[in-house]
Amino acid sequence: MEVRLSEGEASSTGAVAAAPFIAGATAGLVCDATVFPMDTIRVRQQVRYRALSTVAAAESIARPGRFWSAVAWMQRYSVWKEASSISEKE
Repeated sequence: MEVRLSEGEASSTGAVAAAPFIAGATAGLVCDATVFPMDTIRVRQQVRYRALSTVAAAESIARPGRFWSAVAWMQRYSVWKEASSISEKE
């Protein structure tokens, strides 16, 4: 699977590139690109994930079995929060 987000960006392969989309789908969000510009959401998520990854790392040390559930929760919350803030602006 190859994912290309924009013309200026290099393509990436694998589940890592699809993770934000999968997180949105599992959160029950159906995002239309005309309503929610996904590139803007992705840039804002990257800034958030830097801080949240520290929390996930601490969670993985405290409870190793819950690391991936903590990451999945952060992704779902981030996508939901971004989508709701964009819809409030419109």
